[in-house]
Amino acid sequence: MGIPVQPVATAAPAPDNIWVLGILGSASHPTWALAHWTGRWKVVRLPAPPSGESLNGYWVGWDNAHGAWVVVDQGPTVPGWLLLHWTGRRWIKIRYPYQTFGLGPMAHDGHGGLWIASDSCRSCIYTDMVHYNPARGWAKPMPAGPVAIETMRLIPRTQSVWAAGIRSFGLHNPNGSAAILKYGP
Repeated sequence: MGIPVQPVATAAPAPDNIWVLGILGSASHPTWALAHWTGRWKVVRLPAPPSGESLNGYWVGWDNAHGAWVVVDQGPTVPGWLLLHWTGRRWIKIRYPYQTFGLGPMAHDGHGGLWIASDSCRSCIYTDMVHYNPARGWAKPMPAGPVAIETMRLIPRTQSVWAAGIRSFGLHNPNGSAAILKYGP
């Protein structure tokens, strides 16, 4: 069975709970959507961007059996990066309150919130880790150091995540080493 969107990112906490962020239609006229597999596909279009802006989807993370998180860039406006929460019934737009030049990857925290990486510097490779809890909002960013985080996963039966990426040895040094970081209690 085919996927109803051109996939960009996936999150799959279970074989019957798969989330796919992707494009409906042609690349020249993209409509971003979230497809959810529960034994059959259900497609939900992402909210339209502000007038005159474009929308680019980057990351998807699961929330529960009915909900998911999506990171999008709304274009050149500041702030352009936005966290969207699909509750299973409606979209909630959540503004990121700190300066960022990119959000994601992200991972569920096991208790209704999520961990997300933020590029805190346009011309460097420093990444921050931030926790979001719907009841308490955004926590203060924690510097990950000179690590470009590429992927993140919930550690089973915990509220913590493993974040993996490349540690740089300087802006002009192309060599780096793999890094695995743990965040959470």
